[in-house]
Amino acid sequence: MVHDSTSLEHSDVVRVHAEDTPPRIVHHPSDVVVKAGNPATLSCRADGNPKPSIQWLRNGRALDSAKLDGHLKPLVLPEGSLFFLSVQGGGAYQSHEGIYACVATNSLGKAVSHNASLFTVCFHLLGFVSVYLGLL
Repeated sequence: MVHDSTSLEHSDVVRVHAEDTPPRIVHHPSDVVVKAGNPATLSCRADGNPKPSIQWLRNGRALDSAKLDGHLKPLVLPEGSLFFLSVQGGGAYQSHEGIYACVATNSLGKAVSHNASLFTVCFHLLGFVSVYLGLL
């Protein structure tokens, strides 16, 4: 009886270091039309290494949710999208309507998305009925 004990064990640890890259917008926001009081989301995603942080601009200025006291503030979701639980319309003291863009930033630079508009609409039942009756 012969035993062959010539097995060889070898292991290496391979570490892959991803190359650092500046931010790049991979999903730009699109225009949104929403009924006042309803939720809305402006989508934005970016890649880069290190992972970029996302901030939002409204009408060319940094979105300062602290100025929206008394209203439901939009939230920046983990992937970068901007979520409104209840959109305030144009007649509101502090409307959410405007032109938005997301800005992705890391240590190598920044990238700015295309602009997207957030519009609100109001449906008045009487106005709808009068238009509907006018078609008869």
